[in-house]
Amino acid sequence: LNQIKYETRNYFVDLLKLKRDSEAGGKVKIPSDIAKALDIGNTTVFSGADVEAILKMVCSYLLAFLLHYDLESFKMFRLNSTLLMLQLRERQEAIDREEIFFLNEVELMKVLERWEAHINDTAAVREKAQHDFELAKKSHPKPGRFHEPGSRAQEREQWQKGDDMPEDEFDPRAFFIMHDLNSDGVWDTEEMDAMLSAQIGQIDEDEPERQDEYRVQMRRKMLEVMDRNGDGLIDYKEHMKHSTSPDGMNDGGWEPDDDEDEDLDDFGPVPTDEDLQQISKKIHNLDTMDPDSKMVRYLRKRLDRLQHDLKRKKMNL
Repeated sequence: LNQIKYETRNYFVDLLKLKRDSEAGGKVKIPSDIAKALDIGNTTVFSGADVEAILKMVCSYLLAFLLHYDLESFKMFRLNSTLLMLQLRERQEAIDREEIFFLNEVELMKVLERWEAHINDTAAVREKAQHDFELAKKSHPKPGRFHEPGSRAQEREQWQKGDDMPEDEFDPRAFFIMHDLNSDGVWDTEEMDAMLSAQIGQIDEDEPERQDEYRVQMRRKMLEVMDRNGDGLIDYKEHMKHSTSPDGMNDGGWEPDDDEDEDLDDFGPVPTDEDLQQISKKIHNLDTMDPDSKMVRYLRKRLDRLQHDLKRKKMNL
């Protein structure tokens, strides 16, 4: 999935930049590496119409691959590049959702493993494990308030804490240029992720799944408020328009969309009946989202076995 996102992004970042250059007037050159990859001959000069045609061709090939269409049958459809890019972006968003789903599965697995590791312990050992767990929690405080991704407040925080720049020298134009790491005039997925580092840094480094999940959600929020043309990128004009707008200046804060009243890492090594019910509910929610997930079925079996063992242990006391 990550390889698909990487290839898709690289094609479009390069070709969309060429398309913008051609629309500004004159002709553009297709770099030799792209020309070779697309099998369109040696490096030559192309008009805006040529670039548009090449973009449609790339969209066709990528969409046929991503959506598992037969390419020859797919060529029969005359779809414009705008529709193709929209469908490709929807596919990328679906990949992000799949990534979040997987991270939720991993977090649930860690909770079950934590409980299973202590199921045969004596009462004294379990009590000590719970005590040690509570002490460890206190040494890892919860993150503070999150700024809305893409807001002026979030960018200022990144400028000061993430980029180590003087707070009083913040400038949205300089900020965009600084985070346009390859100087192509747009923020792509990796560049958006990088400019969220100060916020992600608030999350405990021992919770990598939660860091990744929040990073994806924050990036999607940035695209929601800035990406006006729906190409999955944020260009300079889009950034500046939002940054100087009332919505961009106002920071309403940001809450993660994880449908959880509590952090899964708050579940200690000794589960209560309420803990077991909460985890069962979360597994049920995942099963509703993807009834065909083998991992979710595996989690359900592990939880059922754990509950059975806990019940048997309680009866033997």
